[in-house]
Amino acid sequence: EGQAKASANSINSTFESIGGEKVHLFGENYFKSVRTNHKVPNDFLMEFNFSDLSEGGGKGGSPLAFLENGFIVKELNSGDHVSLLEMTESLHQHYTDRKCKTLIVKFYMHFQVQSTRRTYAVMQNVFHHGKGRKISWKYLFDLKGCQDDKLLQENGESIPEVHLRWFKFYMCWYGFQCCCSRDCALFCCQTPERQRYFNGKK
Repeated sequence: EGQAKASANSINSTFESIGGEKVHLFGENYFKSVRTNHKVPNDFLMEFNFSDLSEGGGKGGSPLAFLENGFIVKELNSGDHVSLLEMTESLHQHYTDRKCKTLIVKFYMHFQVQSTRRTYAVMQNVFHHGKGRKISWKYLFDLKGCQDDKLLQENGESIPEVHLRWFKFYMCWYGFQCCCSRDCALFCCQTPERQRYFNGKK
């Protein structure tokens, strides 16, 4: 069923020019409806250029571009591309349901550049509050279906990733929830960095 929806979205696509490149739009009927519903102007990508993309902006390292008008353009890997194709219709229903006050980030466009075959999504930047206005936060989380790397920042400071691997046999495998205690001779294996990272999983 998911593949059928993905195929349908791929077939019901149109072509347009973005950043000087001809692109193939996926599920445009749905995304255009979402843009209209959220009063996104038709020229919202007018100033975007593919040279604005830079790597390392996200946890996965995919190239991102943060636009001054409050949108993010992100390159998608093949798995994310297919997933977005499969979820387009249900996302549209969720976004446009007036009874649903969702916290899910809005996707406004999904396209593929014809010359490079690279695929991108355009979404809202939830931290954008107008030109010249800045917001701050105490905690920054990456909420997902697993515990890894959930807490990204605390008091403006990035949380270093301290993963446990077989070759780090001198470290406790479960942070505070392990056999070691303050009375244990091996308590030193619980480094402060590992403890902080582990607490961010909770």
